[in-house]
Amino acid sequence: MRESFHYDYQQGQWFPLLAVKLHGPGRSLKIQALIDSGATLSVFRGDVGRVLGYDIEHGQHVTLEGIGAKIKGYQHVLSTSCAGSEFELPIVFSDELQASFNLLGRVGFFETFQVSFNESARTLELIN
Repeated sequence: MRESFHYDYQQGQWFPLLAVKLHGPGRSLKIQALIDSGATLSVFRGDVGRVLGYDIEHGQHVTLEGIGAKIKGYQHVLSTSCAGSEFELPIVFSDELQASFNLLGRVGFFETFQVSFNESARTLELIN
């Protein structure tokens, strides 16, 4: 299956954002996230995990390092759906995430989809 998505214009820039549906123990939530090929793991704000019904601190403790920053978080594996596919996605929930967006990293997401960015057309293509 092949689907194309247009980038979203936010904060004066174009971003490859995608709506994903996360399924937690308490509820499901549809939320946008930035597809980040430079991130190994997906990282979402801690409050997203709590809304889904997780006691996030009971997940696997993880320390993430990026450009000039180190944050701690807690990894959980969630049933996730987007672009007509359902898959398991490890997500680190962190109250220290300072990025403007929740991030979809390579593990789980890029293993489920072939991801193609077209910057000049501001489109993203997912093939499953």
